[in-house]
Amino acid sequence: MVVYELHKEPNSDDYKEIVKIIKEYDFMKIGGSEYCIYTDDSPGIVSGKIKPYIEDNERLRIPNKVG
Repeated sequence: MVVYELHKEPNSDDYKEIVKIIKEYDFMKIGGSEYCIYTDDSPGIVSGKIKPYIEDNERLRIPNKVG
């Protein structure tokens, strides 16, 4: 599960890059900024790919386990 809250416009480069990273995985969009992804990568690896595009006043949540 990947959930993020950005204070950027959806057409910003950072926003587009985050979505591009998520779409590298098998994924299902649940809501506006909520995705379920299937991967053998750890949450730390996924978050490491996305964090460079997240500013201090924004949020990223990737729980260790879902369900």
